[in-house]
Amino acid sequence: MTMRPALLAPPIRWPAFPSVVIRLAFRPRQAENGVATREMSPMRFSGLLVVLVMLAACGDRGGNASNLPGAAASGTGSREVFVDDFAGSSLGSAWTIIQRRGPASQDENECYTASAVAVSDGNLNITTSATPATCGDAVTAPSQLPYTSGDIQWTNLNFTYGTVEVRAKFPPQNTKTWPAIWLLGADCQSASITNGSTYDPFQGCAAQGTAAYREIDMVECDTRSWCHMVLAQGKKGWGDICAFPVDADFHVFRLNWDASTVSLAIDGAAPVCSFKNTSLKGPMFLLMQTQTTKPGSLAPPDDTKLPATFQIDYVKVTQP
Repeated sequence: MTMRPALLAPPIRWPAFPSVVIRLAFRPRQAENGVATREMSPMRFSGLLVVLVMLAACGDRGGNASNLPGAAASGTGSREVFVDDFAGSSLGSAWTIIQRRGPASQDENECYTASAVAVSDGNLNITTSATPATCGDAVTAPSQLPYTSGDIQWTNLNFTYGTVEVRAKFPPQNTKTWPAIWLLGADCQSASITNGSTYDPFQGCAAQGTAAYREIDMVECDTRSWCHMVLAQGKKGWGDICAFPVDADFHVFRLNWDASTVSLAIDGAAPVCSFKNTSLKGPMFLLMQTQTTKPGSLAPPDDTKLPATFQIDYVKVTQP
């Protein structure tokens, strides 16, 4: 996540399907040799086949990329294009765990490691600790940094317009960490895996302040405000920060993004932030992470409050 200018829905759970009793699938035939037999009507056989296919398709909800397109319609006239409720013991292939340093260009001092990302008890857990590690990235030589943390992003999936709903529990404010749920232009999707800085163009990723740069910080928490939403829209650059309080309990954060507006609502209430969409017109991908920074425009973490965990219960994306 890049530096900015200073200034209740229940969790989705997919229960096992109960036993399905199919009645009247067969019709009696005339007795032959005194023995009554039964045959399945063609229409009912087709119906049974559809049911079996639907049950099989619902068997994996773990964020596997093969499940993403064309998902079931919701009751609100939208269709689900991605869902992950982190019900297993590891991330699905839809996600990539970032393994590099946070960008030196914005004074970050954490190594992103696979060990800081875990799936357990129905949650994704991103843990930040005062554990030194050595790491670099595509533009910075390896060095020892004082913190380890976690960062994940969509591997291939990206989308244009829709809603992003995340039920999450942010670390306590007194940790002075830098957790975020955000979206970045799809031109940066590959580059982000090896280089988190967007101050200069890199491998097709546009630089901040250029016409092609797009970023939505859906929920970002740091020492400027705990928490806020802010957008970067092409040449217009960074807009104003829209601040709102977030405690250390689980909350449902819902981003609405369409051709005219980008807004955020919390726990089903009216939007707390709303911005005019002037340049966020192309595909974007999702990232979730916790950053740290050395003294500067943001405060460093409070080591006495670490380790601290950012928990995500589920992620759901829908489109009209």
